[in-house]
Amino acid sequence: MKWPTWWTVLLISLALCGQANAQTGNADIGGSDTAEPGALDSLTLDEILAKATDAIDRAERRGEDSYEALREGDRLVNSILARDPANVRGGYLRARVLILAGRPTEATQLIQKWIQSPRGQNDWKALKLLADLYRLGKFPTLAVARYLEAARLNPSEPSIYVGLASSYSALGRNDKAAQAAADAVNADLSNDPAIRSHLVTSLLQGERIKEARREAVKVVTRTRALVQASPSNANLLVELDERIDVLLSIIIQQLVADPNQPDEYVRAAELSLDRATLAHQLAYHQALAHINVGISKVGGDTPPSLRYARAQLLARIGRQAEAVTELETILQTQPDHAKARALLLELEGGDDEASAEAP
Repeated sequence: MKWPTWWTVLLISLALCGQANAQTGNADIGGSDTAEPGALDSLTLDEILAKATDAIDRAERRGEDSYEALREGDRLVNSILARDPANVRGGYLRARVLILAGRPTEATQLIQKWIQSPRGQNDWKALKLLADLYRLGKFPTLAVARYLEAARLNPSEPSIYVGLASSYSALGRNDKAAQAAADAVNADLSNDPAIRSHLVTSLLQGERIKEARREAVKVVTRTRALVQASPSNANLLVELDERIDVLLSIIIQQLVADPNQPDEYVRAAELSLDRATLAHQLAYHQALAHINVGISKVGGDTPPSLRYARAQLLARIGRQAEAVTELETILQTQPDHAKARALLLELEGGDDEASAEAP
């Protein structure tokens, strides 16, 4: 199950509320117009390189400050290249900025120059990044060669093997793909279900159905645990739904091959009901996205009706503290708002009578 409609609404909501910068545009990133001559004159080139590397590392982690970090990195890289246009490390940092700005085709040559330099020839991250570009550019043979070089330098990095598995799959080398995906799982110390999902995909491509099912069960089990730890995380809910869908499709495939398996029909039914529950939970996130858009569009003070609706939805998806804040804000201006007071008492552990009055 995919959720493009509600997810798009949610992203729009975040952008309109000032919590995302996706719509600010990256057209001015990766050029020279953001340089600030004189602003960094007191720093050495190595110091600016270190600051630029730190900023780009933060941008690549895709956190809340990623856009600001990207712009900072861009500014610092421009300063580096203004001071030393032939600086290959600066060029490599420029390549990383270009990739983050959605302009990967301009980055390839800059990365190649870096890994051909004495300082960059053993940079496994650069080799992996170049392999990623080859893979995305549909040059899987070139990608495999670079991934293998990166794995030789850092055999404990799961993402290298994930890219390698994908490249082998593109070449139709399913056994190699499954082995690379298994290497990724073995290297992953965090038990990330997203990494194990690549193994499921590779096994299915190789028609190793029983093995794929075993791994898919592990993926679903681990994702369920993550959802239980963060029940208000919409991303995890979507991922759990998608992973249950994969497991369900495997079970159906096995039932087609051997229909005389009564317990398997029960299992398929249980998974279908799980997906229905997830759809119900995700509907609350979609509804919250609509309310957030409404709040951003309405001028002046937010109407109590929107605040109360937001509080209800926040409470339903487990974000109790935010719900309480919304309700307290309502009651500051409308102390006689009976529904808001009843819901607040319920959330704060009020008496049963008050809880029963809350909608």
